[in-house]
Amino acid sequence: EVLGPAEQGKSRPFKCMAEDGNLYFVKGQQTNRASLWREWICAHLARRLAVVIDYSEPEEAYLCGLLHDLGKLVIGVRHGKAFTAMQEIRHLARSLHEIPEMERRLFNTDHCELGAALVETWRLRSFLADAIRFHHMDAAELRGTHPLLRLLHVANALSQEEDPQEETFARADSLLGLNRTLLRQARFEAEREVIN
Repeated sequence: EVLGPAEQGKSRPFKCMAEDGNLYFVKGQQTNRASLWREWICAHLARRLAVVIDYSEPEEAYLCGLLHDLGKLVIGVRHGKAFTAMQEIRHLARSLHEIPEMERRLFNTDHCELGAALVETWRLRSFLADAIRFHHMDAAELRGTHPLLRLLHVANALSQEEDPQEETFARADSLLGLNRTLLRQARFEAEREVIN
């Protein structure tokens, strides 16, 4: 049930009451289109890459892509001007793995840890919480981990920029064993799915 607009948050989120009795904030009308675009591309790309590498649960990868930044909403509920601060952090960070570190300095926690903690309360038989917890970890540290962790990391990294840099493709290849051409094609197809 939508209770109305929240008093805080740059995107003017809506307060919603879920069937479980908990209060949630949902992205509002002023949410940055680029931010929403990245979330959707990440989800579609995670599913597409899961199919390409023959991961047995592509819909799980899709769900992971949709939920990977859930912790940002938790921070937004706890801290009045958090959405503005998180946008600034995104622009100040030199790499994706610096974002949680900067959030910890500012909020004493980060969106990865909070999102994973929330997902863990759902008691799913999945590596979803771990994938969310580690999606900003350096690619080298994710080699050999469960495929869902690597899929989310790559989908997130490739969805952050309109034209990902060569270094991003190289790290993605090291985690999934997919060359730049296959990765570009998967991203193109994910974008096309979002548009349609």
